[in-house]
Amino acid sequence: MAEAWFAQAAEYWKQAITLTPEEDSMIIRSPEPEVKILVDRDPIKLLFEEWAKPGHFSRTIAKGPDTTTWIWNLHADAHDFDSHISDLEEISRKVFSAHFGQLSIIFLWLSGMYFHGAHFSNYEAWLSDPTHIGPSAQELIETLAWAHERTPLANLIRWKDKPVALSIVQARLVGLAHFSDPICIIIIDNKRNLSIMAKKSLIYREKKRQKLEQKYHLIRRSLKKEISEIPSLSEKWKIHGKLQSPPRNSAPTRLHRRCFSTGRPRANYRDFGLSGHILREMVQACLLPGATRSSW
Repeated sequence: MAEAWFAQAAEYWKQAITLTPEEDSMIIRSPEPEVKILVDRDPIKLLFEEWAKPGHFSRTIAKGPDTTTWIWNLHADAHDFDSHISDLEEISRKVFSAHFGQLSIIFLWLSGMYFHGAHFSNYEAWLSDPTHIGPSAQELIETLAWAHERTPLANLIRWKDKPVALSIVQARLVGLAHFSDPICIIIIDNKRNLSIMAKKSLIYREKKRQKLEQKYHLIRRSLKKEISEIPSLSEKWKIHGKLQSPPRNSAPTRLHRRCFSTGRPRANYRDFGLSGHILREMVQACLLPGATRSSW
């Protein structure tokens, strides 16, 4: 036992003492300290039983998931970083769990919506003959997603100097895309039974619009010329505001594509409260499903 200890001590001093041949001197150095890193492979056990208990992530909502408000409170509490500790791992775990819990409820809502659309629509008929039968309820979600994705024109429409995502006019156009032409024609034919007095009133209104258009024609043309020449976007918006100050009926687009006998727009979309220039802008911005710039 003693011999083993002396052998270990001699080996230690051999490593601790080094000779420098340049100076022929002996320098005693202590061995370099070794650092051992202990890694816990499972610092926080993923026990779903604990996750399911109310109050595991926040004591303020420990009353339990009696309603869906519980998961929304958990989602809001996960984003309240001021009330959390400084442990980034703890915060990240709460944020991830809250988001996945919220997504689970959203997926439940979506599954119910898809089931409702498949049960109360022509889903089975569409599956039997998809080339001749168009889907009804299944098309709505894809069209809305398509319209919200392509919103370059919506970014130009502002309300109190704030951009809006989708205007009421654009929402009407999205709904218009789901109506077939025969249905629109039937609606229009039923409303074309106008009396003689109504026709005279519309023709008189059209003449008033022609006078307003002649009165404000030069003002509108000069403002549009300034818009095309000024490079600054902020200045263009100011001129756009001035362009909206004249009466609405003074715009030349209020006179185009109208019937000479009735003064009404010559289009199916008039029953939806839309105008021709708004529809044309939507088509140019690729916001109307099924319509392209070349088809206008």
